[in-house]
Formats: sequence, structure tokens, C-alpha cells
Amino acid sequence: MVNLLIFIDESGDLGFKDKSTSYFIVAYVIVNPNDVYKIDKEIRDLHKEIHKTTKKRFDEFKYIKNHPDVKIRLIKIIPMLPIQVGGIYINKNRTQIKLTNPILLYDYLTIYYPAYIALKYYNNIDKITIIIDRNKTNKQQKEAEDYLNKKIEELADRFSLRTTIPPIMPMYKDSKNVRCLQLADYIAGILREKYVNNRYDYYNIIRGKILSEYDLTDSIIRLGLY
Repeated sequence: MVNLLIFIDESGDLGFKDKSTSYFIVAYVIVNPNDVYKIDKEIRDLHKEIHKTTKKRFDEFKYIKNHPDVKIRLIKIIPMLPIQVGGIYINKNRTQIKLTNPILLYDYLTIYYPAYIALKYYNNIDKITIIIDRNKTNKQQKEAEDYLNKKIEELADRFSLRTTIPPIMPMYKDSKNVRCLQLADYIAGILREKYVNNRYDYYNIIRGKILSEYDLTDSIIRLGLY
């Protein structure tokens, strides 16, 4: 049996207004808990090396804020890390809807669907923990947990050959203290470059780590998740 950690970050917004982003992208990084220390050390050591050998100073790896020289150094170590990554996205250029329940949609994209991906691609899972960058109030976190509990039955129906669905727990942490969340931020940025800017140079470096990419634009309309 295996425990899985899924680190989540997103790029873009869920709005459908003129100034809204054209894509909403959720990136995930799947990690075995036994590998967290190794990954953390690799990123921490790189951070220290950059501070020691350059004049660039930053608190954490953040795709949108880091200098290109910093970006490429982190991106180049991703293929060597014991992780699998991927994305879930909505292409808002293809649809125009009036979003009435953004929290419901956000929870579906950042909690339910990553859990679905883990169950689809991994066997003998004992527990799934989904770690999301802390951007919710305590009330919203409780609502997200309640939402997931309601969706467990649906996951069980999707995987009817399984005897049980493992415990699935969402957690909210500060990315400054969790380097795997910083990786998820980078994956979201790389996928945004691919989808929005048709830029593949960073994507090609990490291509071997990509487990899946899902376009859920049509699904959110079909399922009424708006």
C-alpha cells in the first residue's frame, strides 16, 4: 500500500469577464511521502547556491516573479526528481458562461479531480493527501472538506471495481514553507506558457514527468459546475 501526496497550485482566475485570464490552470505534483525530504533538499540546496553565487535574492521559487536565469535552473532539475506532474485546465476562449458558484468549481478542479487522477493511475493507495497553497478562510476550508466527503460516493461509483476508496484529505499550507508547492507553482507557469503563449521550451524539458493533462472546458458545462 502507498500513501500519495498531491501538491496543487493554479494559474489564472475563474472569471469570465473582459479582464479575466483566458485559461484557468490547475497544476499537480504527485509525490511519495518517502521522497519529500530528497525533493526538499534538492530545491533548498539550489536556492542556497543561487543566493551564494549570484546577487538574486528571493524568499521562494515563484514562476511569475523569478528571473529567467533562476527559472531555468529549477526547471532543469525537475526531470531528476521522483515526481509525476500534470495539469487540469479550462480554456475560456471556447465558452462563455455566467459563473454563479466559483467555490464549487474551484473545489472540483483542485480537490476532486486530482483525487480522481490519483485513483486512475495508481494502485493500492492507502491514503491521499492533497496539499493546496493556503488561500482560503477556515470556513472555506471546512466547506471544501464537506464537498469532498459528498463526492466520495461518486468516486466510488467511478471505480466500482475497487473495494474501498482510500481516505482523501485536503490540507492548506504556505508555499514559502513547502517546496513541493513551489514546484506546483512552476508546473502551472510552464503549462500556462504552453497553452497561452504556445511556448514549449520549458515544457519539453519536463515532458517526461507529465502524467496527464485534462481539458475540462466541456465537462464543467455538461456537469453544471458553474
